[in-house]
Amino acid sequence: MAKIQLPNKQNLELILGLFILVVIGFFFFKMAGGLILKTNKLQTEINQCSQDLNKATSLSIVRKTLEAEIKELTPMVSYIEGRIFAGNEKIIVNLNSFAQETKISIKSIDPLEERTQIEVFSRPDAALRLLPFRLKFKCDFFELMQLLNKIEKAEKIFVVDEVKIDTDSREIWNHDIQILLKVPVWMYRKN
Repeated sequence: MAKIQLPNKQNLELILGLFILVVIGFFFFKMAGGLILKTNKLQTEINQCSQDLNKATSLSIVRKTLEAEIKELTPMVSYIEGRIFAGNEKIIVNLNSFAQETKISIKSIDPLEERTQIEVFSRPDAALRLLPFRLKFKCDFFELMQLLNKIEKAEKIFVVDEVKIDTDSREIWNHDIQILLKVPVWMYRKN
């Protein structure tokens, strides 16, 4: 029979030391792997926070720029709002006045059905409505230019949307003219 020889005390201590090192190494690598995962997750969160901070900084800069532009444009907007008719005040009177000043005899001023309404967020008490009118008259080109100049320089806003000129070769100084105007008007809401 073969004899089993037990390891001597030194060999046993060596085997036991190696076993302890293997166990410690196993736990160390297991813990280090978890720490590496946590470190990677923290790095991802840091990168995301950094991106969010950059976006917030950019948005802050954009906001300050927009606030400065709004402050700069506010007087202009107030001026333009003042040039818009309130209700149907004197639109026809103004048009007739322009015609008289330029010595044009208007055949007709026809309100048209097509109306556009624009909601203005800064004016909950009113909506902006574009009222279309068609003017028909006879005149020469010089008188037409005078009328368009009066319309352009008027105290209130008139938008010339279209000009149609029908010429007659027999009457070179007298043309049939049609102008499509759109007049912005504040329409106030009833409470």
